Amino acid sequence: MKKNAKILKNAAYPIAVIAIVLIAWYFAAIAADSEFILPEPVATLRALTALLGEPGFWTAFGATVLRAIAAFISSLAAALILALVSRFFKPLESLLSPLVSVLRALPTMAVVLLLIVWAGARKAPVIVAVMVLLPTLYAAFTEALGNVNRDVIDMAKIDGASRLTLALRFYLPLAAPLASCSTAACVSLGLKLTVAAEVLASTAKSIGMMMQLARIYFDVAGLIALTVLTVIAALVLEKLVYALLSLSFRSWI
Repeated sequence: MKKNAKILKNAAYPIAVIAIVLIAWYFAAIAADSEFILPEPVATLRALTALLGEPGFWTAFGATVLRAIAAFISSLAAALILALVSRFFKPLESLLSPLVSVLRALPTMAVVLLLIVWAGARKAPVIVAVMVLLPTLYAAFTEALGNVNRDVIDMAKIDGASRLTLALRFYLPLAAPLASCSTAACVSLGLKLTVAAEVLASTAKSIGMMMQLARIYFDVAGLIALTVLTVIAALVLEKLVYALLSLSFRSWI
């Protein structure tokens, strides 16, 4: 009984927040009195349902999600390798530090415009996402690895553990719980970055392009529906990645 009550209590908060948002949205739409400014929730729900029934939407949605996942996996692999190597070779960490700072400081919009010219509208969103996710993940992994208990590492060294063994059997399992939340958050960030870059690049057959077209034709209900679906997809991806990471570090331990 207590477990069921706890589940109901945890579910009540997000349901209450959603209800409050919908009520506020409804009255704001009535005040706006124009579907070109703010459509009612019911009109947006109709637009969302219509989108789900269009084959073209699923093609665009799949392409956007695949770009986001490709950017996330590439960034994750590169950041993890660089963080582990720099843990053993301090000169590399000193070399990467200013590069990471530069990547973080780059204006994303300006980079997108340049990449459209250099790489094309399809590749630009992936590269932009990588340029943001890579330094973010590298910083998270570096911090997590730095917080690993030094006594455990020193004991492993005394026992003759190689650097590869230290990395795979000690650093990764001990750092994974610390980095899992920020790592999972990066996959949803990657999807948002990908969609934003697609809007600027007018990438064909993408969620970003559908949003651009909805804006051009003043389809506000469709634009909001696309935004809602993108948020849902980002949250699902984030929860999925976190679950996978949790399973992985539990198996290590």
